[in-house]
Amino acid sequence: MAYFELEKISLPLNLTWKIARNSSTEKNNFVVRAKGNGNMKGLVGMGEVAFNVRYGESAALTEEAFKRFQQEWNPEWHTMEEFQDYMAEMSNIPASLRFGLEAAFIHFLSQFIGKDIPTFLRLKKINAISTSFSLPIMPVEEIADFVTSRKLTRFASLKIKIDNQNVFERVAALSAVYNGWIRVDANEAFSDANEFLKVAESLKPFRIQFIEQPLPADHFEDYKRIKGKSPFPLFADESITDKEIISFHKDRFHGVNIKLMKSGGIFKAMGQLKAARSLGLKTMLGCMVETSLGISWAMHLASLADFYDLDGHLLLAADPFNLIQEDEGKLIWPEYH
Repeated sequence: MAYFELEKISLPLNLTWKIARNSSTEKNNFVVRAKGNGNMKGLVGMGEVAFNVRYGESAALTEEAFKRFQQEWNPEWHTMEEFQDYMAEMSNIPASLRFGLEAAFIHFLSQFIGKDIPTFLRLKKINAISTSFSLPIMPVEEIADFVTSRKLTRFASLKIKIDNQNVFERVAALSAVYNGWIRVDANEAFSDANEFLKVAESLKPFRIQFIEQPLPADHFEDYKRIKGKSPFPLFADESITDKEIISFHKDRFHGVNIKLMKSGGIFKAMGQLKAARSLGLKTMLGCMVETSLGISWAMHLASLADFYDLDGHLLLAADPFNLIQEDEGKLIWPEYH
């Protein structure tokens, strides 16, 4: 028997997080707890909700949807099938809240049956992964100091956030102090496909691993046209929500960035990752700005991904959970929870 609680948490950042569409110095997330009664008393499962306004989510919508969930939830239900059947009937629950609820319930059940989470999910355990670290948009002249002062050369790859201005200069400034792979993330900054292709061509001298979401997600035909013309692989981010990965994505991208907060659940994300691989797409596990609680769930799915961009907790002034250690650009945890 389980009941659920929702707690809002404020997370000051250790930098100004600026991307093409907004900037912030603090993030407000939620923690979901599934707690046991009766013979399950003392068990607590936890999940995180990192809502994102880009997808029409907000704190108010999260709290409102959680109240609806509580009103309908039967605490006598205690199987994954019961949970999933119930969630399938619930409408208008934000994807990030769906993920947080499911994560908390999986965590709760795995403790009850005495299995770690990867075993519960029938996935291979991976104790360490190599993640990229993201540089927010900043003046070109500040990039070198940002990299050196934070000793970011320890990461095997760095992601640089861009808008549609001074892209060559930004990447050049990063390349001057960093020899690893560079991932370029535009967050839909380019409205013109030809303009983007010119910028991409200018980046050929640099060690670019791939470029994420250069155009708005609704530029369907433009993506189809530029896939074969881009000098670097294109990864979908904003074009991926909680919908299935299908040939539509293969026709327009070389890879997909799967974020659990957008997928709307662990099992949904697993399905997306497996479908992407079956289509020949490269897979990356990404994140929002979130604590190590949320990041830990992505790490459970690490065996299904080719690349990792799981630095959300490294952007926080203080991580309230400290579930994962970062060492020389690798995320490590000695035990599963």
